[in-house]
Amino acid sequence: MDAPKAFISYSWSSEEHIDWVVQLAEALRSNGVDAILDKWDLREGHDPYAFMETMVTDGEVSKVIIVSDSTYVQKANEREGGVGAEAQIISPEVYRKADQNKFVVVVRENDAAGQATLPAFYGARIYVDMSDDDVFAENFEQLLRWIFDKPIYPKPVLGQRPSFIDDEGVSVGSWSKQAIAIKAIKSGKQNAPLLLTDYFDSVISGLESLKLPPAETTDDDIWNSISDFAPTRNQLAELTEVLCRSGLNEETLNVLKRFLEAFSSFQKMRDNVSRYRTGDWDNFRFLTTELFLILASRLIKWERFIELDWFLGNQYFVPGRQGDGGELRPFTFFNLGLDSFDSRNSRLKLNRFSLRADLLKERCETGNVNFEELIQADLVLYLRETADSWLAGISGTRPWRASTLIYTQYSGATEVFVRATSLRYFKRIKTMLGMKTVEDFHSVMEAIREKKVTTPPSNYSDSISVTKLSNAEKLGTSA
Repeated sequence: MDAPKAFISYSWSSEEHIDWVVQLAEALRSNGVDAILDKWDLREGHDPYAFMETMVTDGEVSKVIIVSDSTYVQKANEREGGVGAEAQIISPEVYRKADQNKFVVVVRENDAAGQATLPAFYGARIYVDMSDDDVFAENFEQLLRWIFDKPIYPKPVLGQRPSFIDDEGVSVGSWSKQAIAIKAIKSGKQNAPLLLTDYFDSVISGLESLKLPPAETTDDDIWNSISDFAPTRNQLAELTEVLCRSGLNEETLNVLKRFLEAFSSFQKMRDNVSRYRTGDWDNFRFLTTELFLILASRLIKWERFIELDWFLGNQYFVPGRQGDGGELRPFTFFNLGLDSFDSRNSRLKLNRFSLRADLLKERCETGNVNFEELIQADLVLYLRETADSWLAGISGTRPWRASTLIYTQYSGATEVFVRATSLRYFKRIKTMLGMKTVEDFHSVMEAIREKKVTTPPSNYSDSISVTKLSNAEKLGTSA
């Protein structure tokens, strides 16, 4: 890239002022600017007026720096001397091309009232203040950035049109409330948990619009309802990404937990329902699983393993019906069966092993969560539930249906388990897996291999290798 050419216009006010201008020009040249100064570039026999006119109007000179002091202002305003001639050349250029970025005034001194000395032709345009040597370094950078067209705050690249603008789904959560909550989280505002709660409340309120009439609901209705939730799904995925990246304190963790409890309560039969069919609430069951997988995947991505253990170790309140007090459920309550999906698969003769896995994969084509991250989260949740039951000697617990693992037939170990080849890294993730030692891990792997515990669903014999996905042979083998 050619060095930008910058002509410096100034007055010969005093020897001290001339020396300062020369030093400025030298500093510019040492920083890659082809500074043009009459002291260097105007030779004997040259026409000063022609020289100045060329510097101001020549397209190869991309910048003109006007060093302004009281003498320059007086001569420019009264059109006296060389400065007056330059002003006559510069002023029509400035006025004619008011939107261009070729001219800037560097203010060398202020007037008696403390105001910047600016020539009248320059008007109220932005200038660079170098009246105080104490701020020279900072404002010299400002001048350099102007010359190179590299501002401190560059205009952001134009992004893509938001998907929710064109999405035909029903946004059940307030996009504006989500945006306000995200801004507060990024800024570390103390009221971020309140704004987060406000947004979550808007999502829960909007879920009423996704309720379907029991006993009359078809699998098409359920499928369409899930599709309608897509804009909000993407909102929640974006918000979860910001939360996990920024970090979660105790208050935020509890806000998220309350939201999960409220959302998952829509999975159950409602009060005053006498006629229903199994699967009438499958839209909410699918969405509950999807949101929990997204949360787990974001926590793993940003290595919030302690926080993920907090979610997996907690019990979740599920309200009862007809005034019943309710009960506490483990995280596996977020992964219930989907009878309507099985009916749809059979009715349409799709011959798919898991429509849940297919739909989860399809919906990862939009939003900021990729399917590989969802698979990894699914594997971690399966291992956690298996470890909780196997290591405690408990049987008959509800398994985590890791349906996405059917897509891993030819896959190697997932990232978090490859990293756990290091014993140090395994010690970081062991708690979220419900394990204390590498020996615990191998005990769980043996139970899975020998099918002493529930294994992930598979449409091919032994096609899903949990031991391979979890890097069982190498886990914890290096420092």
